[in-house]
Amino acid sequence: MVAFPAVPDEDAPVAAWHLAIAQSTGIVSRWLAKLGLEAPEGSHFLYEEDSATLAVRTTAEHLALLEQVFAAYRRKVPQMLVFELEVLEAAATLVRWSLAESQDRKDHSEVFSHLQMLANTGEVRSVRQIRLETRSGQRAVSESDFDEAGGSAGAAAPLSRGARLVVEAEINPEEPDISLKIDFSFLSSTAGTNGNGETAEKVRQLRLVTSTMMGAGTSRLLAVCAPAHGQSGLMQAAFLRAEMVPLLPLENARLADCLERHAAVPPLAAGAGDGAGAKSRMEVRVIRMKPELCPSRTGFSSEALVQTLKYHGVSFPDGARVDHLLPVSILVARNTPRNLDTMQTFLEGTKVQLAKVANLTLEIVEGETSLMRGFMGRSRNVADHRDFWKEVEALATEGRMRLLRTARLEVRHGEKGWFAAGNVSSPGPVSALEMSSGAAARTAPSVVRSGVVNRDGAAKGTRNGIHPPKFAAPARLIGTWLEVAPVISGNSMDVEVEIEHHYIASTEFPARHGVAGYLSEAEHALASYRRFRCSSSLAARPGMVRLVGVWSPEESISDSGRSVMQAAFLRVDLAWARVEERS
Repeated sequence: MVAFPAVPDEDAPVAAWHLAIAQSTGIVSRWLAKLGLEAPEGSHFLYEEDSATLAVRTTAEHLALLEQVFAAYRRKVPQMLVFELEVLEAAATLVRWSLAESQDRKDHSEVFSHLQMLANTGEVRSVRQIRLETRSGQRAVSESDFDEAGGSAGAAAPLSRGARLVVEAEINPEEPDISLKIDFSFLSSTAGTNGNGETAEKVRQLRLVTSTMMGAGTSRLLAVCAPAHGQSGLMQAAFLRAEMVPLLPLENARLADCLERHAAVPPLAAGAGDGAGAKSRMEVRVIRMKPELCPSRTGFSSEALVQTLKYHGVSFPDGARVDHLLPVSILVARNTPRNLDTMQTFLEGTKVQLAKVANLTLEIVEGETSLMRGFMGRSRNVADHRDFWKEVEALATEGRMRLLRTARLEVRHGEKGWFAAGNVSSPGPVSALEMSSGAAARTAPSVVRSGVVNRDGAAKGTRNGIHPPKFAAPARLIGTWLEVAPVISGNSMDVEVEIEHHYIASTEFPARHGVAGYLSEAEHALASYRRFRCSSSLAARPGMVRLVGVWSPEESISDSGRSVMQAAFLRVDLAWARVEERS
């Protein structure tokens, strides 16, 4: 192993710096030449082993090639994964804007940064923050004021506030993508005032279990829900940020300045000088290999790969060469531009969009029966209901419709995820929510059913006049449930979807009909929570909105005394679509 010279001290003689730079340049230049990355004349390198820092002075073209190669090697270094989750509370209009802006984006950092900036002005409030670190293939858990039994840590009192984040992450060294399994729980409580002016302790829970993907250095909007204090004009949004940090020493930032001060003649720009012949007309490119073409997988030698390239029309004039960097699955190729284009097309393939993650937004709304019947009639023969949803939003702005609940869930292709948010029916254990995840926990075979949720968490309903067995709805949680399993194929997807929504009859609590609002213990003992449930399979294209369910809430009327109906709209987007770009 070649030993690099020690980097001189700041006050060392100029001759010492020139010697160190000359020795480092010689070692690095010889190594790069073996890879087919000959440094232009006048290039200089200075390497410090203690900090693993390499300072480079070369042409912009050559530096771009080196950055691609060294980035590939950095991904092979052991990586630490850092996740930061923050729950923000803001006006419902602002949270809905965030939902709309992030529906079909891979990175939600811009939206997240905007909300954080507004937090400095008081328009947005930070409710909860979690940070955890882990490594690929390991399960990491971070929780604060959270206890599975429902009590705060080390105390017998009921849980007042708490958050728990469980992450299982996998990374591919050849890609910056992070595959994630996420289990996030957030509980909050507040002493609010019910419709009769009485104080009512309210415990609200959000639970998200899903499988998704993130890019290193990006943020994602995971979920939205209503806050525990029940103010209808506010919503909460949970953002997750991911970082992938190579396990390397701290970079020596002063090394570049030292090289700039002590290096001699700057390198020539590309095309400068009097170079002639085929070699001077050639270019050098760094080309990623298709995984199925890598010699490490096929067993082919580099020579066999060259013969394959020749068979596909790539010629190798004098001076042309191909060097395979086996550890990072890339090629360094020197050839004419036309040959390089042919080679790159074959090795990388045409640009292919691989959809990986579906993003689904559920909206539960309520309106007078006449309006709902109109939507039902006009949407029967239409595949995309986006225009109808725009009408709903406009009517809600005018006060003629109510937006009751919003749920956001993104799930990876071929996986299943679920989201639940609502009020815990009484202080105590909340683990029943976990037990009720998945369709297997619901024993009744009904496809669409409404029923009454009793205080003990059991639910009773009828189908064709027959009382079915008990089912968890989920037990001890009154609110909204969304479970999806997308299968993405090209520019369309099939989605298995299950929706469950609880509401209160207006004849019992007129001030809070339609949703599960504040209730005192006395009111809760008398309340009958109705339930809508729908289990179905949908086909959709990205950006489509579907009216997936309409029902008549029992004994519910509008403020004007007219009968009302509720409906569920589901928007489907591709949240993550990787495009294999050419290097």
